[in-house]
Amino acid sequence: MLRWKICRLIGVIAITVSLGSPTVVNASDPEVERMVHKAVHDGFERLAKEGDAYAQFELGALYYQGEGILQDYQKAAHWWRNAAQQGHVDAQYSLAVLYHGGKGVPQNSRKAATLYLKAAEKGHAFAQNNLGFLYRDGDGVPQDYVKAHMWWNLAASTGDSDAAEVRDRLARRMTSDQIAEAQSLAREWFREYNK
Repeated sequence: MLRWKICRLIGVIAITVSLGSPTVVNASDPEVERMVHKAVHDGFERLAKEGDAYAQFELGALYYQGEGILQDYQKAAHWWRNAAQQGHVDAQYSLAVLYHGGKGVPQNSRKAATLYLKAAEKGHAFAQNNLGFLYRDGDGVPQDYVKAHMWWNLAASTGDSDAAEVRDRLARRMTSDQIAEAQSLAREWFREYNK
């Protein structure tokens, strides 16, 4: 939401400048609103086409949310894929969500798991949380309660109370040896990826 407010402000400023100062712009006017959406979209699109990963991610988010433009999951996937290939962690996560849900791309839990893993390895708590569910359910990955617990433990370490809750529920189905292994894996992962 804050990101959209900032984009809106940039659009209003761009329109104000294009109209010539000191023009007063009523941002709630429908025509101004349309112009703001177009300015934000066009600005992100120009930068995205130049290869800017942040702009590609933001443009994908505009298409995903349908903010001022027609919602289009295929275009969201296109721009998130470009940003994800450049290592943009939020794009990796967002593209994984599309693959997992089959929105704009064919449903593919294996691709979703691969992308979640890339984002999770960079500390993305939502990706870690979603990997926990994939491993618990054997969705796109072999079912593995130890790995599910590990990923939820890592997500919980960032303050994700939902991850802590599902981790604790899963622990009731696990042996003490499995829990100890999961905790050990989480500590090893934390040491490896937080250097």
